[in-house]
Amino acid sequence: MLETIEIDPHRLCRSRHDIISHLHDRVSFYDPISDSELERVGTHLLLCKKPGIIRSAPPILYCGLQSASAQIFGPEWAREAPLLGSSGKPELEEVFSYGYKVAAEHGWFCDENEGFIDTGRGIKFVSFIRYIRSIKTEKGTNFFVCAGAVRDRVLQ
Repeated sequence: MLETIEIDPHRLCRSRHDIISHLHDRVSFYDPISDSELERVGTHLLLCKKPGIIRSAPPILYCGLQSASAQIFGPEWAREAPLLGSSGKPELEEVFSYGYKVAAEHGWFCDENEGFIDTGRGIKFVSFIRYIRSIKTEKGTNFFVCAGAVRDRVLQ
């Protein structure tokens, strides 16, 4: 079971959570993100579709191989999840849906998660910070980007 605590991203150590700090401080909820900026940080992100109504975690469009999701679930999962459009883990999608609902309404959401989950490589203890940001591209497309930071004691 995963325990989740909502946190303020301003409390995070900037040097240890630089991708989260970058997204929170420099990417405006209202102004579009440039394609070059998205490309520069994309390998660290999970990119999801932003549906009109959020009932569960939104469909996955892209998972960067250096993202927290790829670190936890593995590079094979990171390549397969966008093809499936989901994580393939309905129990986690239900838990994580709240963060996407808040990000859709307020522009961002940040939480800390800890517990045992099935990573696809066995049941492992995971500890990570997740930051979800609602963004708009220069072409006007709305997405969610999810950045994360895996804690040192993960996957023990």
